[in-house]
Amino acid sequence: MGYLITKYKGLGKDPKKMTPELSGALKIFGGNVESQLQKLGILNKKEKLYEFLKYVSPEFVSLKKLMHA
Repeated sequence: MGYLITKYKGLGKDPKKMTPELSGALKIFGGNVESQLQKLGILNKKEKLYEFLKYVSPEFVSLKKLMHA
């Protein structure tokens, strides 16, 4: 979920323009084995989660709130 609401502009819309920062955020939530510890680190620390969530597309605000919870 984190990957999708970060990569795309909205439901049925194109992916966002890739930037180095966005690429780093997507790499963490890309689903590969190497990223598992990074995901756990983000999800276990509110500050890191909030830092990641700033990349979430505005259209996905309700899902962003779910991730906060």
